[in-house]
Amino acid sequence: MRQEFLEDPDVREFTEWLARHLGRLDVQLNMSVSPYMPEGMNAVTTFDRLVPDHYRWRFTGMATGDWRETILRMQELAHGLRTAVARHDAPATHAACNAIVEWGADRNSRVGASAYFVGLGDRLPTYLATTAEALRLARPDPSGNFRGIPRMNSTLCKVHALYAADGLPIYESRVAASIGTLVELWRRQTDRAMLPLPPMLRFPAVGNQLQRRVRRAFPDAVDPGVLSYNIGSEIATAGRWASAAVRLGLLMQETLRRGPRNLFVAWPLRLTSRTTEARMAAFIGALFVAGYDPRSMVAEAHQH
Repeated sequence: MRQEFLEDPDVREFTEWLARHLGRLDVQLNMSVSPYMPEGMNAVTTFDRLVPDHYRWRFTGMATGDWRETILRMQELAHGLRTAVARHDAPATHAACNAIVEWGADRNSRVGASAYFVGLGDRLPTYLATTAEALRLARPDPSGNFRGIPRMNSTLCKVHALYAADGLPIYESRVAASIGTLVELWRRQTDRAMLPLPPMLRFPAVGNQLQRRVRRAFPDAVDPGVLSYNIGSEIATAGRWASAAVRLGLLMQETLRRGPRNLFVAWPLRLTSRTTEARMAAFIGALFVAGYDPRSMVAEAHQH
C-alpha cells in the first residue's frame, strides 16, 4: 500500500504543492469562547505557525491547552500505554487506555471506546500490538483494506496514534475537514477542480457536524464521503477510517521530506525539537487548529 500510494501521480503532486505552500498559506482564526477554548482565538497567521503559536485546546485535566502542555501530556499518555502493552499487563493497559479516553473526552462511554476496551478484556494488549502492525506507516496493511481492525472512531484513533511511535495521526473531525479542504484548495489552484476527486486523496469527513465539512469552505466541492458511527457498519467504517489515517500519515511524512527543514519544528525542547515524530505531531496539531472552521484557509484561494 505504501509504495502504491507514494508513487501515485496525484499524491506526488499534492505533497509537492503542500511542501511549497504551507509556509505561506494564510489562515484566519475565529474561535468562539468555550470550556475547551476559555479565551477564544482571533488571529491571522500562516499554516506553518499555527503550532506552536496558536494551538489552544483544553482537553480534560489540562490548565491552558497550549502546545507545550498538550505535547507533554500526549508524551505521558503514550509512554504509559506503550509500557503497559510491552509488559503485556492487561490491567495497566486498560488504565492507560482509560486515561486517554478521559483526556480525549469520549462522548458516549456505553457504546464508544471505553465499552470496546472492556469487551476485549485481557486481550487488549495483544489487540493493540497486533493492530499497530497493520497501521505502521513504514509498512501498513498491504491490501489497504485494514480488515484486521474491526472498530474505529475518534477516541480509538487517539489510542492507536498515541501507541504508535511513527507519527500516525489522530484522524478526527477537525483533521478530516482540514486535509479535505487542503486537497480541494490544491485542486482549484492547479486547475483540477473539474476533474474527479483522486481516490488516493479522498479524505472523508467524520460524524455529522456540517461545519466540519469541505463544503463549508467550498460549497461546490466534490463530497469525499463521511465516516459515520452507525451500528452495523463498524467493520466497513473501521477500514475506511484506518485507511484515511494511514494515508494522511504518509502524506505528512512525504511533505516534511520535501519541504523546508524548519517546517513544523515547533517546540525546541529535548527529545522533540527536530525529530520526525515531533514534526508530525506539530503538523497534525496545525491541521486540528485549522479544522475548527475550514473556511479559515480559503482566503488565499480567492487571491488566485
